[in-house]
Amino acid sequence: ANCIRGVGSQAAKENLRAFGEVEKACLLAPEKHRKGCFDAGLTYTYFADGRSKMPRAACEQTSVFREACENWSHGR
Repeated sequence: ANCIRGVGSQAAKENLRAFGEVEKACLLAPEKHRKGCFDAGLTYTYFADGRSKMPRAACEQTSVFREACENWSHGR
């Protein structure tokens, strides 16, 4: 599970302005680890960008995890 979270973090690092790519990378993980992967990408974005919520434009690039993206906030 930690390795999969690392995939989400790395995907976010490489795609801060193209968050749909993070979702695509995480959807390649086994189903039970996909949400954790995506959450790790969201967390990385918080630390890298200093945001407490995801920007709307980033969430609009996602489909499967759009609701999780829109509702995510650090410290939830």
